[in-house]
Amino acid sequence: MAGLRDRAVTAAGYGITCELSAMKKLYVGNLPWSVDDAELRTMFEAMGAVHSATVIADRETGRSRGFGFVEMDDDAAGKAIAEMNNKEVGGRPLRVSEANDKRR
Repeated sequence: MAGLRDRAVTAAGYGITCELSAMKKLYVGNLPWSVDDAELRTMFEAMGAVHSATVIADRETGRSRGFGFVEMDDDAAGKAIAEMNNKEVGGRPLRVSEANDKRR
């Protein structure tokens, strides 16, 4: 979505306008095992609107793998990285950074 920041898009003939802004996906590592999707979302909402928050679970056991991903607007993501990286949650320092593209 690079290049779409602050651009208005209008659906021709329908009078609908929506604002598009760049989003970033953040990697959140070293999560306590007890953190679920809702709690992850809550932790990051103080920095800005969270579009999605997902804790990755083991396929076989369904238990947390200790990391997740949060999608936020570009500006909020930068603030979240600055404020949440190394923040202690449940006795563990979080690791927050911009996520790398998925390996294939």
